[in-house]
Amino acid sequence: MTTSRQLTADHNYSPATRQRTKIGREGELRLRFGHHNGKTAMTESYFRTPLQVMQAIPDPAGCVGVYLLSPTGGVVQYDRYAIGITLEENAHALVTTVAATKVYRMPDGKAVQQITIYVGKNAILEFVPDALILFRDSDFEQRITIQLDEGAVCLFQDSIMGGRVAHHDEFLKFRRIQNQIEIRDADGLLVYDAMRFSPSDGDRTRIGLVDGYTCWGGAYIVGDLSRLNVDRAEFCQLVNANQQQSVLSSISELHRNGFAYRVLTDRLEFMEQSLEGIRSQLRHAMGIPYSSLRK
Repeated sequence: MTTSRQLTADHNYSPATRQRTKIGREGELRLRFGHHNGKTAMTESYFRTPLQVMQAIPDPAGCVGVYLLSPTGGVVQYDRYAIGITLEENAHALVTTVAATKVYRMPDGKAVQQITIYVGKNAILEFVPDALILFRDSDFEQRITIQLDEGAVCLFQDSIMGGRVAHHDEFLKFRRIQNQIEIRDADGLLVYDAMRFSPSDGDRTRIGLVDGYTCWGGAYIVGDLSRLNVDRAEFCQLVNANQQQSVLSSISELHRNGFAYRVLTDRLEFMEQSLEGIRSQLRHAMGIPYSSLRK
């Protein structure tokens, strides 16, 4: 697991800088899930604020759900977060957040988050955090690495709102968002998705970017889906047949072992409904009982 110490290599995070500004924290979270006697349980839970985790909640599918939260209310400049999630063989876990993550104004620096995930043999992870909301002048850098063992499956969601809608002068006024997603299995690279976006005044309606929409994001569904009898062509047809008119979306098969799903919309609740619909349809395709998120 990448530690918070490794995340502080950037000169913005030197001890002298932190002492002068007196803001920014090193948050760390480690979660481990095991499978024993036919049930999944959270076997390790370590956190250092501003990252916290609530008590695990089981659901009818035999999955254990965990909610992440931050007592500080959001991300500020010079924050450094390191999150590590490990699923042992046959475990099934769902990790989400209690609400959208606010990324506040950062006059001088940036914030960094590293998420490292390992999904063990025949394990299932649903990693479905709420959106990032990028306030004016925010600067956020995130790297996600996911490693899948034999037979593992992972649903990973990622969504962004480019400013608070109620603040009409804030859309696409963040300074920068940098997001890198890398997913591998035993046979090599499945997904490499890298984005670096520093918007300018003309980007609001520029073709090929967000095209005027305030929210964008999507999901990756990766791993040994055939083990769970998921027919890739049928799943794509199911998703396309159930799309909402309130979103612009598409799903496509990866070169192997998975799907990529993309969404554009004007309202965060439409984004959430669309992504939760994907999770519901995936559970149905895998023959696993669906239970809604408790929010």
